[in-house]
Amino acid sequence: MLVTILIWLIALFIIFMFADFTKANLDKEGKGLLIFQIVRPTHKILIERSGNFNRIGGPGLVWHVPIFEKVYKVDIRVKPVDFPAQTVITRDNASIKIDALILSQIVDVEKAQYRALFLDTIIRNVSMSNLRNIIGELTLEEVVSSRMEINERLRQALDNLADNLGARIVRVDIQDIALPDDIREAMNKKLIAKGERDAKIIAADAEAEYDKKVFTTVRKYKPPEEWLRLKSIEALEKMADGKATKMFLPMNLASILGPLEALKETLIERRSDSRALEKGDLPPLEDKNQ
Repeated sequence: MLVTILIWLIALFIIFMFADFTKANLDKEGKGLLIFQIVRPTHKILIERSGNFNRIGGPGLVWHVPIFEKVYKVDIRVKPVDFPAQTVITRDNASIKIDALILSQIVDVEKAQYRALFLDTIIRNVSMSNLRNIIGELTLEEVVSSRMEINERLRQALDNLADNLGARIVRVDIQDIALPDDIREAMNKKLIAKGERDAKIIAADAEAEYDKKVFTTVRKYKPPEEWLRLKSIEALEKMADGKATKMFLPMNLASILGPLEALKETLIERRSDSRALEKGDLPPLEDKNQ
């Protein structure tokens, strides 16, 4: 009886020793059991028997033999891949810094365990290389305006690699494109000039539309000739404001200014008569009754 108890104690000691070793490889949070392992939905475990792959367990209650089997815990949640800001050169030799976000997830525990030693490092280095190649094919203006295209091309390049390593690329996103100060200033000036040009085009289109409506109204209602002459004079006044470098005069300028010239001569004659009357130089008026 005593021998049996001693054998059980030795067996339990060995089991505890191997269980602690197995638990250290399996669960750093200290939730492992001797024979049964509770696996959360966020993880899976890979079980080896005699050094060979045996099975994938989890989530839930998973059993294993502590002495003959070794287990490894694998996190299957989506996690970000550290991607520091990279200095890249565009096709037109502009040096810029790009910061990206890469999200990956393990979907095949066996491939991820046996084919990749440092999966995150591999994804990060390959993404850096592919990003330099993609940016090198684009100009600076294309890089700034084609973020979605860059994201898609980089994700496709990483998908082939990640699939062979038991993972998938959930998302690739270019977060920031840092431009040098001189390039940013030049682009701002270009945008301001483009905005001013568009404003002038819109104003010219509006003026042309207004002129078209006025012309249609004139043809439809036939306003008096005096009103047309007045509008013509107003148009000449706007043309002669000093801002235009060229002036186009209408062919009927004489007919427009004719009444004004006659009015001017009449005013001059009246002014001359009033001055002569004040000085007494006017000849006496003839009597019509004689």
